Amino acid sequence: MRHPLESIPAARRKLVLSVLLAITFALMAVLLSVDRFFPPGIVAFEFARGDDAARMMSGWDATARAFVGFSLGLDYVYLCAYSCTIGLACIMVGETLRERGAPAVASMAIAFAWMQWLAAACDAIENAALLHTLTRNYPRMDSVSWACASAKFALVALGVLYVIVGGGLALAMRLRSR
Repeated sequence: MRHPLESIPAARRKLVLSVLLAITFALMAVLLSVDRFFPPGIVAFEFARGDDAARMMSGWDATARAFVGFSLGLDYVYLCAYSCTIGLACIMVGETLRERGAPAVASMAIAFAWMQWLAAACDAIENAALLHTLTRNYPRMDSVSWACASAKFALVALGVLYVIVGGGLALAMRLRSR
């Protein structure tokens, strides 16, 4: 099954990846800077369960809650950016590996690219659960946010690992062919 990012012309992929990387890192910088307004931060909130989530929220005033809401809203944009960035990187590494003569490793690229969009879907569900928890002051969606955050981080890690290992393999193959 083809991935929609494969429809980006090969000659433009490096440019698109560069733009996506810039957007992803800019959004990441904003999200990290907002985190300081509601300690211990969004990742801790994603994994907080039961009394921990309630205790965390009880320490937030109206301003902190507004920053949490802003962070969750901006994360919907961020999840589009990071999933497309990592997905496109997977596709590009896969194509390089195919060109270098490693079709078995290259064939996994599309699956890893799709995993990034699945991670984004998990992230969106997680955000909705966290918004529910935040606005209703009722941490009963903590299991949903915890499960989705766990799946999201695992899928993103797999994609990044594929890019690093596959990119390293492609580089080693290139150096060996010289």
